[in-house]
Amino acid sequence: MSTKTSTLLAVLTNPPTTPGERTLARVQLACDLLGYDDFAVANLFPLPSRSTRDINELGQVRGPWLAARPVLQEQLGAAAGVLLAYGLERPRGQAGQWHREQVTWLDAAITGRGLPRFWVGEAPRHPSRWQRCTSRRQPAVPFRDAVALELRPAPGGGRD
Repeated sequence: MSTKTSTLLAVLTNPPTTPGERTLARVQLACDLLGYDDFAVANLFPLPSRSTRDINELGQVRGPWLAARPVLQEQLGAAAGVLLAYGLERPRGQAGQWHREQVTWLDAAITGRGLPRFWVGEAPRHPSRWQRCTSRRQPAVPFRDAVALELRPAPGGGRD
């Protein structure tokens, strides 16, 4: 006898060069607060970097952005909801154009599947920035409780 689990897909910008334990712990927190059984992580851009600023150089060509789409599509197919957590800072130059196009594509893919989407605050903040957001918006509230207050449905249409 198998039971179906509900999976929250966290969409981040790109893979880290470190284990990303803090980010994963915060995604797990969102998963728990939203009532999903499990989570998965997908990235808008598939190449790892130490900083999202590195995507200014790494993401100048369209190929890697397109290469991320089949993985995103597959993970969206297994998801029951999506946590938009790719961050507020968009790459510059040509990489910024591909990023904007990728976010637009992602939004259409999420909408096409009818999946609910969530974010912290009123934007797709990266989990590493949740503490900053919650401490400003919910001063003196413990972090877990502040995230619970700030984790909310995101409107369709994406935001980059």
